[in-house]
Amino acid sequence: MTLLIALANERFALSISDRRLTRDGVPCDDEYNKVAMWDLNDARAAVSFTGLAQLPPFDTHTWLLEAMTEASRPEGLLMPALERLEALATKKIDDLHIAEDKERRLSVLIVGFAYRQLPTPFICLLSNWENIKGESHSTLEPFSGDMLVGDLTNRVCRVMVTAGEDHGLTPDDGPALRELMGSLRPADAALGKALEVMRAASRSPRSRGVVGEQLMGLVIPADPQARALATYDTASLSNVTYGPSHVEGRGGEYGSFAIANPAFPRRGRSRKPDHGGGTEGCPKRSLPVRVHAQIQAVSRRYQPRHHNPNRLGPSSDSARCIRAKGSITVMFHKTQAAPAAPLAIDPMEQLRKLGQLRDAGVVTDTEFETKKAELLARL
Repeated sequence: MTLLIALANERFALSISDRRLTRDGVPCDDEYNKVAMWDLNDARAAVSFTGLAQLPPFDTHTWLLEAMTEASRPEGLLMPALERLEALATKKIDDLHIAEDKERRLSVLIVGFAYRQLPTPFICLLSNWENIKGESHSTLEPFSGDMLVGDLTNRVCRVMVTAGEDHGLTPDDGPALRELMGSLRPADAALGKALEVMRAASRSPRSRGVVGEQLMGLVIPADPQARALATYDTASLSNVTYGPSHVEGRGGEYGSFAIANPAFPRRGRSRKPDHGGGTEGCPKRSLPVRVHAQIQAVSRRYQPRHHNPNRLGPSSDSARCIRAKGSITVMFHKTQAAPAAPLAIDPMEQLRKLGQLRDAGVVTDTEFETKKAELLARL
């Protein structure tokens, strides 16, 4: 169980996660990626998870990328995709046949913008054991989705949700982050504070060692044309910069595929470790090094090239890396979408959630009535 933090206002959305993987409460990997960017036709979001991570041969991150890709098809729209992802998660956890409830807990935290009349911030928590208010269930339930939608009527939104192991947070952390988001400071200020809060939580005895100090942050700007900013924050010297995975779910000319766990060698002179456990010319306790990676998803400057949509991971045909001045920009080529049969969705449940979005101002009355007619036609 790890710690996830999601923040949003009308200018940007922010997701922070640590990278620690534990087995039976013992850390076994501090560089396990739990974050992905998700591009849809009417939304863009950061997706992270906490809870069940691995049950060989099952790997949650790999499965989640595949499920997000499948859930995006065929229309690449946010609400149908969330409905399908919820159904896929329920089915997958049931298929694993895990006896103990505590080993089956899984939460997927999604934060970003829905693009309607105005870019509208939202946070959605898909979970089988906790809700968006921080309350946990005594017994596991089928996956259900809770959503918070930013109120744009006063042009100031301060939405924050945590998931997973949040016992290391102090009573002052939440108000401080909400105040910072409400002050409309630049994204870098909120990102820096969120990383500081996450690192302090990782060092707290209340976290019981399950929250790591290697962190991944992903900032989603409200402007759909602006680049998302991914930050790999490391508490130790590293020769590698890690980035979030990416799921392209728009289909059509953009394609439908996933690229998993990008990693790039860092430039600079290598240092040899000394016998004292430090590095030559460096203190043994190094300061945290924040490495920024700008992620440009599906650049329009590239022509479509062949890509296997069932393959996870970067290839020479699907991505290339450009290094300049300490930043890393990953540009993904357009690809052809692979057909997939949509999952069955309960029309009444989807109609209820669409009504919530209409009441929140995310969906217009016209859009609601059009979709309502389509859903009622299925009954």
